[in-house]
Amino acid sequence: MKRDEFSRPYLQRTCPEGVVPEVWQAFAECADCRDSAERQQKWMNYLAIHAKYYDKQGNRLAPQSQPINSQIMNFFQQLDALDLQGDLKIVVTKNSDRLIVSVMLNNPKCGDKAANAIVPLILKGTAEELDKGFFDNIAAPMRETSSLMVNMEAHLKSVATAKEQAAMNKEKKPTETKEVAPPPPVDMKQLQFDQAMSKADELAKAKKYRDALNKLPAATDYPDKAEQIEAKRKEINGLALQGTMFDTSTVEKSTVEIA
Repeated sequence: MKRDEFSRPYLQRTCPEGVVPEVWQAFAECADCRDSAERQQKWMNYLAIHAKYYDKQGNRLAPQSQPINSQIMNFFQQLDALDLQGDLKIVVTKNSDRLIVSVMLNNPKCGDKAANAIVPLILKGTAEELDKGFFDNIAAPMRETSSLMVNMEAHLKSVATAKEQAAMNKEKKPTETKEVAPPPPVDMKQLQFDQAMSKADELAKAKKYRDALNKLPAATDYPDKAEQIEAKRKEINGLALQGTMFDTSTVEKSTVEIA
């Protein structure tokens, strides 16, 4: 196949060597289709045609000597391709030159009574018309019905599980909770005092003595702590004078004896 053929629609491409032209035609129609509903029908048609010439492993089937056997096999292969969950009931009634086909899907595992409201799908037509359009007309409705019943059953199971869990929770004894005493109220004035003194110590350690003195709280704001503030002020002043001519920490005391 030439390189530029990959950019062309499948219907305009050459059938690959070894592929049955009828199968390639059906595949190309499906691949080029853009409508989702129509594409689903074309895909089912492709599967049906593919099953006429190949098995599920992709191996080419030997030509059938009796066409009717091929048609019967093709019918059940298409049923299998629908992948429905449940029992598919098909009733065929002949009315003059036309056939009335009733198709009903029932899932015994679905316990929801709402499933009983689903009515059979009725198709009418000649045998030839039904041969051509039977699977195209039942594929989407039967798949939707199958999915609906599976979801209904899953919903019922989830409700049952929720009820069991609720019953288990009721049986559990409530755990006793101890009352926790509320924390004592914070004395904001004391907190501010402690923070100022702590900051003054921190600045003094960093040898920022002037900043440390400025950070000390005012004695007028804390008259009950005036002595503590003054002691801290003297301590910082003493640190600031260390190593200077005013440092009195290293001066030895002398005694004078009077004869």
